[in-house]
Amino acid sequence: MGSKNYIHKIASFREIMLERLRANRWKGGWKGESFHYLQGRLLEEVIEVAEAARHRETNKAWVARECADVANIAMMIADITGGLDNKEKKGEKGCQ
Repeated sequence: MGSKNYIHKIASFREIMLERLRANRWKGGWKGESFHYLQGRLLEEVIEVAEAARHRETNKAWVARECADVANIAMMIADITGGLDNKEKKGEKGCQ
C-alpha cells in the first residue's frame, strides 16, 4: 500500500477519533486522570474491540469506533506521561 493510501486511512481514522472525543466530552477530559486508571480503561477498550470484531460483518462502524476509543486512550496516556510535550513545544503538527 502506497503512502497516499495510508494518508487517507489516517485522516479517516482521525475523524472517528475526534467524533468519539466529542461524544465523550461530557466526561470532562483526562488531565486529572492517573496513568493506572487510563491503563485500566485502555485494557477495557481493547476487550470492547474484540467484542465488536466478533460482529464486524454486520457492524463495521462499531469496530472502527472501538478502535478509535483505544487510540484516544493511548493518546491520553501519552499526554499525561509527557510524551506529547515535545511535539507541542517544537510546533510539530503531525498528520493533517
